Amino acid sequence: GATLTPDWKQNFGRWLSNNVAPLRILHQAASLPKSRFPLDWTNGAAFRLPHLSQIHWLGPLLRAEALFHSDSGNPVGAVESIVASFGVARSLSTDLNTSAAWLRLECLSMTCSSLERLLTQHSVSEPDLKKLLALVAEAESQPNFGDVWAGQRAMDFAAYYLPPERLFQAASPNISRQQANTFG
Repeated sequence: GATLTPDWKQNFGRWLSNNVAPLRILHQAASLPKSRFPLDWTNGAAFRLPHLSQIHWLGPLLRAEALFHSDSGNPVGAVESIVASFGVARSLSTDLNTSAAWLRLECLSMTCSSLERLLTQHSVSEPDLKKLLALVAEAESQPNFGDVWAGQRAMDFAAYYLPPERLFQAASPNISRQQANTFG
């Protein structure tokens, strides 16, 4: 990839130094082996996935952090960012819906791109290389789109049994009862 511009590195470096505490928490959370995002299933197939919008920006943030560290000659910092990025992707591995699967895949794609950049620019210690290799293997062993597709289809079937009024209200919480009845 292209070299980061000095202005970008300076601005992002300043941002990183102003956000040390939140980034430390992010790295700690991403190191957890299991994650669970509470979901409200009472609306059946029309349930909401608020956690996805909350974590959507973490992949690009950790990619930028890894690139910054790598381009600044800090391969250890880049490894830590890449490890955290694998953790963010892992946190979505138990969500068997297509939205979470796409977000997980997007995060893994950015992570692999960061890893490629790091390994192109620097030598990495053997323990770090083993850790990264284990994370790649773990990511490959997580649910694939066939598993996700089966989970999504099961949720879709639930929608067929919802009364039209409930389906429209679940899909659009701000819809009035009268508006929902016009569709039913």
